[in-house]
Amino acid sequence: MKQSRTLRGMVSALLVLGALAGASAQVTSMSAKTSWGFNGDGWWAPSENGITYLTTTNEQRSMSYNPVTKRVYVTNGLSIRALNGSTGASEVILDTTGVTGGARALNTVGVASDGTVYAANLTTNTTTSPYKIYKWASEGSSPTNVYSGNAGLAGARLGDDLNTIGGGSSFLLAAGFSNSPAVAGNNGYVAFDGTTLNAVGFTSPAPSAGDFRLGIAPLDTSSVIGTQSGSAALRVTTFAGPVGTLVSTLKLSSASERGLEVTTVNGYRLLATIDSVSSLVRVYNLTTIPADGSTLAPIASGNLTVGTLAANGNGTCALAWGETTGNTISLYAMSSNQGIQAFNVEVVPEPATMAALGLGLAAVIRRRKKA
Repeated sequence: MKQSRTLRGMVSALLVLGALAGASAQVTSMSAKTSWGFNGDGWWAPSENGITYLTTTNEQRSMSYNPVTKRVYVTNGLSIRALNGSTGASEVILDTTGVTGGARALNTVGVASDGTVYAANLTTNTTTSPYKIYKWASEGSSPTNVYSGNAGLAGARLGDDLNTIGGGSSFLLAAGFSNSPAVAGNNGYVAFDGTTLNAVGFTSPAPSAGDFRLGIAPLDTSSVIGTQSGSAALRVTTFAGPVGTLVSTLKLSSASERGLEVTTVNGYRLLATIDSVSSLVRVYNLTTIPADGSTLAPIASGNLTVGTLAANGNGTCALAWGETTGNTISLYAMSSNQGIQAFNVEVVPEPATMAALGLGLAAVIRRRKKA
C-alpha cells in the first residue's frame, strides 16, 4: 500500500506538470546570431561584402536547413547554394544538371530530416508546363526527377512555395496552388510523400483560392497550415489522400506575414513567420491549436535589418529552424531582396510551469515521507 500511494503521488504530480508544460512557452531571448553576417549583426544584407548570391533582383525565393550537414540552402535562379549554418559563408553549390522547364526551372527547396534534398520548379500552367520535383540523395549527388505532371489540377499555377517535414518512410512535401489563374480546386495544395503526389482539395467549409500560395508548413505528415498575400488568415487543415478538411482559421498579426516554418523545442511547437514588407520576424506558440477565429499573439519578435529595404514585390519569403543546443535553437529568415537574418531563440517553460514542477516534486517527497 505504501508503494502504491507513492506511485499514485508521483503520477499525479507528473500529470499536472505535463498538462502545464504543454500549454505555454516563454521565449526569454531572441537575439542576433553574431557569427552570422559580415559585421556580426546577424544579417547578411544583399550584396554585403561583395556576395553575389544575395541580391535585390528577385532571385532568392526559397530557403531550407539540412540537419545532417548543418547548412542553410538558398535558391538563386537555377542554383541551390549551401551556406555554413554558423557564418552564412557559401560552401557548396548543388548540381542542377537536367533541371529544366517552367516559368522558373528551380524555384523552391526543402530538406528531409535524413538530409535528402528536394526542389521544385514554378509553373504558371500545369497543363502546358508540368510541375516538377527533383531529389538529391546528398549534397554531392546529381538530381533525379521524382515527379513531373499536372499535380492533379490542370491549368493551375503551382510552385511559389514548398515545405517539408520528416524523412524516410514518414515524409511530407507540401506546396500551395495560386489563386491565379482561376482554376476549380485551387484552394488547396499538393502533398507528396516521396512516391505519390495528391492534389488535396476541399469542400464546404473550404479555404479560399490560393490560401496556401505564399506560406505553407506541415504540422505533421497529415496536417498543413497556410497563408497568402493580402490576408492575415492562417488556415489549419488535415488531409487523407486527396481529401482535405479545414480545421480552423486563425489570424496572424499582419497581412504580410509569409514563409511559415514550424519546429518543436522542449516539447513546444513553434511557428515562425516573416513580414514580406518589413522583414520583421515573429514567433508564435502552436503547441495547442487555438479555437477557430482566434488571433495569435507572438511570444517573440525581432528585426535585424537596418535602413531602407528593397521592395519584395513577389511577397516570397522563407524561414528555416536550425540546430538546437539546450534551450536555444537557430532561426534563419529571408524575405526576397532583403537578405537573410539569423537569430538565436531561447525557449523555456513559463514560471508557472516551473512552479508547478516544484510543487509537484514537493508533493511527491511529502507523500514518500508519510509512506
